[in-house]
Amino acid sequence: DYYSKADLFIHITYQDSFPLVILEAMIHDLPIIASLIGGIPEMFNGLDQFTTNNEIKDIKNALSFWISERREINYFPILNRFSWENTIQAYNSIINDEKNSNKCL
Repeated sequence: DYYSKADLFIHITYQDSFPLVILEAMIHDLPIIASLIGGIPEMFNGLDQFTTNNEIKDIKNALSFWISERREINYFPILNRFSWENTIQAYNSIINDEKNSNKCL
């Protein structure tokens, strides 16, 4: 398993809506550096130390931050927010709201 051998997870991209690999890295408690693209910033809920512009200097600063910090990260609130149970509940809520508003889906 690559995650268990890693010290850090980096996901730099120019296009990605909601990369599940980031959630997988969270499950393994890895520090993460990811692009400010698509739904990635929403995944981190405003925690700036996780996201970066795709500029070399910004990636370098993020790497320096994680190398110097070496702290525990509590990903549980993020992982819980995107759990299957919460996702299903959110979809059901949207569907019920639409049904109750007498609009067609």
